[in-house]
Formats: sequence, structure tokens, C-alpha cells
Amino acid sequence: MKKVDIARAMRDENYYLSLSEADRAGLPVHPSAPLAVSVDDLKKITGARPTSADLSCGWTGICTPCPPQQCF
Repeated sequence: MKKVDIARAMRDENYYLSLSEADRAGLPVHPSAPLAVSVDDLKKITGARPTSADLSCGWTGICTPCPPQQCF
């Protein structure tokens, strides 16, 4: 299948539905298809602050030398 036809199949639903099952099976995955990403991976990517479940220090009060944050 030509690149033009692949792009058209991804943009035009009527064209996509007019394709045979074999042609549809030969199409690559749509670039905006959903991805499976774990919560831990998202935390690493976004630099999320740890939650009480993530902390293992066991101290109470303000942690030092950690950045000033309330320990749980």
C-alpha cells in the first residue's frame, strides 16, 4: 500500500471502512494510538513528588537533609 493510501486510511473513516480486511490488517498502527504506561513510569517521567506510600524513612516532622517536605 502506498504512503498516500496509508495516510488517507488514517484520516478518512469512509476510506478505511472501504478497505478489505487484508488491507486493514496491513496498515501500521496509528501514530496516536494509546500506549500502556505504568503509574511508576509516569512518576519517573514527570518527576512527581513521592507520596506517603513511596516514603520509607519512617521519620515524622520535616525531613533533613531531604528537601523540606512533611514526612509521613
